[in-house]
Amino acid sequence: MIKRITSVFFLTLAFSLTANAGLIGDTVRVAHHYPDIDKEHLGVDILVGSETTFVPVHGIPQYEASLGDDFLAVDFLNTTQWANRAFNGLVLTEMDSLLVDIAVETNFINWDNSRMSYADNRLAFNWAGLSFNTETFFNVSFGTQAVSVPEPASLALLGLGLVGLGLSRKMKAA
Repeated sequence: MIKRITSVFFLTLAFSLTANAGLIGDTVRVAHHYPDIDKEHLGVDILVGSETTFVPVHGIPQYEASLGDDFLAVDFLNTTQWANRAFNGLVLTEMDSLLVDIAVETNFINWDNSRMSYADNRLAFNWAGLSFNTETFFNVSFGTQAVSVPEPASLALLGLGLVGLGLSRKMKAA
């Protein structure tokens, strides 16, 4: 009987409900990297959904970035050109979800998707050498792939119920 209860428990565990993991509620590292992709110049952790924006300030603020469940929006605050280094741009890391269908909409002259990379939970946009002004926009849309995470409360209740059922049958038999 205990073997049957254990089997039911593990089958239920295998097919249990999952929690969808999107960016809302996640804390994501948003940073400007310069002069290469591994060198964080300025950054902040943003709780997605909290209306927090990132404004890197080193001298004159260049842009403001907002991050949502399925978008990144960058507004440029003045007119200049990014220094032409190996990397000079925005990097997002520490995301709990897998991003899919990433699309960039921008009016940056000379932008192409070869300047974007996504690997090892790091989404990067290299703006090195690009010019911008207050009319420049940089919008990114993406989807998230749900990460299968068992609901702990459901599993705990199921486990307690099965243990109780097993104990009650054992007590009746004694």
